[in-house]
Amino acid sequence: MNRRAPVLLIIQNGSESAGILPAGVRPEESGFLTLRASGASMGYELARARRPDVIALDVDVSGGTGWAVCRLLKRDPATAAIPVIIVNTPRTTETDAHARYVGASAVFPDHAAASAWLAALRDAVARANAA
Repeated sequence: MNRRAPVLLIIQNGSESAGILPAGVRPEESGFLTLRASGASMGYELARARRPDVIALDVDVSGGTGWAVCRLLKRDPATAAIPVIIVNTPRTTETDAHARYVGASAVFPDHAAASAWLAALRDAVARANAA
């Protein structure tokens, strides 16, 4: 049985060349096909067109906030089931509550360990596939 590689969409600020994932996180080496979007509008359109398995969304994405983009994705029937992980925000009780409010699956600070990141990506895909 051939299984397709899960697709990760990274939505980040257009001016970032290094990307939003912490050093050592290489989704491609863990079996993910990775798409990248620079900015909120491009990210939203790419999510609608490609329907990735999981989205990593920069909280400071250009063209809007990550929170607003997540809320938009979760309100759209075409993208509502896609897990969204908010990136580059401090992990506090308030951010966790706000993440739940906008429909995000998780919140990760920029200093999170690579192993935790990859586990979160795999877990988000597994939960979405089980639903």
